[in-house]
Amino acid sequence: MIALRPLVVALMLAGSLAAAQAQAIRPEVAKPLKEANDMLRAGKAREALSKANAANAVGGKTGAEQLMIDRMRAAAAQRAGDFGAAADAMEDLMSSGKLGGAEQAQTAESLAYAYSQLRNNAKANQWIAKAQSLGNNNASLKQLQAYLQANSGDYGAIAKESAAAVAAAEQAGRKPDENELLRLADAYQRTNNAAGQSQALDKLVAYYPKREYWAAALGRLPNKPGFSDRFGLDVMRLKLATGNLSSTADFMEMAQLALQAGNSAEAKLIVDKGFAAGALGTGAEADRHKRLKALVEKKEAEDKAAFAGRLAEATAAKDGNALVQLGASIVAALGGGVFCIDTGFQRPLFDAAYLIVHEGHAAFIDTGTAFAVPRLLEALAATGLQPNAVDWIIPTHVHLDHAGGVGALLSHLPSAKVLVHPRGARHMADPAALWQGATAVYGEDEMQRSYGALTPVPLSRLQESHDDMRVVLGGRELRLADTPGHARHHHCIWDEHTRGWFTGDTFGVSYRELDVNGQPWVLPSSTPVQFDPPRLRDSIHRLLAAQPEQMYLTHYGALRDVPRLAVMQLELLSHMEVLGEEHAAQADPLALLQQGLIQIYLRSLRQHGSTLSQDDIAELLSVDVTLNAQGMAVWLQTRHKASA
Repeated sequence: MIALRPLVVALMLAGSLAAAQAQAIRPEVAKPLKEANDMLRAGKAREALSKANAANAVGGKTGAEQLMIDRMRAAAAQRAGDFGAAADAMEDLMSSGKLGGAEQAQTAESLAYAYSQLRNNAKANQWIAKAQSLGNNNASLKQLQAYLQANSGDYGAIAKESAAAVAAAEQAGRKPDENELLRLADAYQRTNNAAGQSQALDKLVAYYPKREYWAAALGRLPNKPGFSDRFGLDVMRLKLATGNLSSTADFMEMAQLALQAGNSAEAKLIVDKGFAAGALGTGAEADRHKRLKALVEKKEAEDKAAFAGRLAEATAAKDGNALVQLGASIVAALGGGVFCIDTGFQRPLFDAAYLIVHEGHAAFIDTGTAFAVPRLLEALAATGLQPNAVDWIIPTHVHLDHAGGVGALLSHLPSAKVLVHPRGARHMADPAALWQGATAVYGEDEMQRSYGALTPVPLSRLQESHDDMRVVLGGRELRLADTPGHARHHHCIWDEHTRGWFTGDTFGVSYRELDVNGQPWVLPSSTPVQFDPPRLRDSIHRLLAAQPEQMYLTHYGALRDVPRLAVMQLELLSHMEVLGEEHAAQADPLALLQQGLIQIYLRSLRQHGSTLSQDDIAELLSVDVTLNAQGMAVWLQTRHKASA
């Protein structure tokens, strides 16, 4: 028997002996009732029932006296677990004709519960029907009804009722209740309605995308009629995205499928994740795993070096198959006409550009470096659009991993204009100062290796944004918001169509290697100059005010668990500020800030559930720790000068 919440009817003698006297209750009745009341309050339900029965034994009772006695009998019997006595008392109450409508509805529910405890399901269902006829349709009554139906084995009735409840919620624009969907799926399974069960499970995934629901959906997917083995890699991708890729066999299979599909960068990412999770590199077949890792790394390096040549060959081919294959290796369709493009900067899934396509028009948001331009053009071709379909290139800010390729890309797009924050416009028109500043940080060799040449943007094709500016893309409105904090020349782009922000670095960075069971981890991002934690916090709150359903991060990808990630990032930002305060008096706090930051991030990742070693985490976050420490040091210096 499941544990349901019993509803206690009309607890005490209207709360006091004074109430009994006000209704002309005789002392010989009032005295045992008061004693029952006191005992019930003291948790002595059986003694209270005995006193209530003593009051009931008094002869010549008036209607008012009987009503008070029956209420006390019902309350005490329920509390004592004597459901037979409780049912008798409540039946008497219902037949008295003295209960108001609301009390009748509550008492009918309590009777249904009492009879369910007595395993008299027929009577329980009668009283459920009576309660419903009196307007009682609360959740506990529905739960009791569902239990009785399941206990009776009438799964056809359960399916019919649950399907109606789910449909009613959807028609009203609400999410169906999760338990109702589970109940519906179970009822369909028990009635051998495979199509209905599949539909109910699909709704669970759609409305409540939990890891276990995804696991069930993906597990049955290969058994669906018409499923082809060529979708095997896609199923694995969904397993990875939902936290259901965990076994050694899964990691091996997905890496091999990715290699067979020509996606060496994806294969490397999977192998790296497998080693980080301990699924690969251990056990009897550890040497085999290491051989696969070496093969994947070799193939990824070869493919990266040969990308431009492959693009030229694919473009010259008579059909588009090679282009589609090449595009699929770097482009992820996110839905709503939004495509995420891996720019190839530094490592796979580190730096993204986005392509928005709507009614034959397109816009790029962020571009990566000049080396990414072939990938961006290939992604555009993979959508079936020509270069003249692009109306806008919109860098979120002018740092080179976001905007280094703007000028080079623009030279291929005859109809496009560049929309840039007014503080960054001069750097797009004349990137010399931008190059010199970055070279001072990274060095000439690294600049040439990682970023390539910077191409100026003609003033005639350059437009400055302003806060709350709207631009239209084939009838689709994009809104720009000034979001300083990471940098003063930063704006974010709101897409109402997908209810998402293209955040650049304002909503931090999130690396897939640090995901735990498909759940991302995010940290604030600084730069060696212009970092301003209070303004960054304000900018994050501004983004959250739109109630976004997703954030499109440059580093990396679309994140949908926005409230949790916002709390995480704001907490980390606060810890960073506290760390800065601790070392504000130091003449050169950089080393101390770096040490403090890695400890802050380690604690947060352990809370997140990461099992990566401290050394692996430190290596993965080494660039971020360095840049964030430099940004914090400059922020502290700037604040000190302002207060001097």
